[in-house]
Amino acid sequence: MSLSDADKKALDASWKKLTAGADGKKNAGINLVLWMFANVPNMRAQFSKFNANQSDDALKGDAEFIKQVNVIVASLDGLLQSVNNPGQLQANLDKLAKAHVNLKIGLEFFGPLQQNIHSFIESALGVGAGSDEPKAWANLIAAFNETLKKA
Repeated sequence: MSLSDADKKALDASWKKLTAGADGKKNAGINLVLWMFANVPNMRAQFSKFNANQSDDALKGDAEFIKQVNVIVASLDGLLQSVNNPGQLQANLDKLAKAHVNLKIGLEFFGPLQQNIHSFIESALGVGAGSDEPKAWANLIAAFNETLKKA
C-alpha cells in the first residue's frame, strides 16, 4: 500500500502539531503509548522492562517507560521523515516489521491499532472523523501491517 499525496501532507502536518512545543516529541509519545495501553488489547503485557500495569502517573515517572517511549517516537519520526521517499519509507517499514516479528509482536496488536488510531489522532488534534489526518495515520499503519505480514 502506498501513501497518497494527501496522506503524506496530513502526516507531516499532524506530526508537527503533535510534537510542537517544549518536550513535544516526548509528550506526544507518552500520550500515544498510554492511549495504546488503554485501546489495544493486551498491549501492556508486551513490555517487560517496566511495570506496564502501574498507573499512568507512575508510568510517566518510570525511566524505563520513558526509554521505551523514546524508542517508539524515534521509529515514528523515522517513518514520518521518509514518507516522501518511497524507497526509504519501505526500508524503514521493513526494519520496523522485522524488529516486531523478532519480539513476537504482530497483527494481533497492530490490527487493532490500525482500526483505532483515528480516535487518538482526532482527540489529540481536535479534528473530526472525516479529516485527512486520522485517515492518513490509519493508512500509515496499514502500510506497516502489510509489511509485517510479509516479514
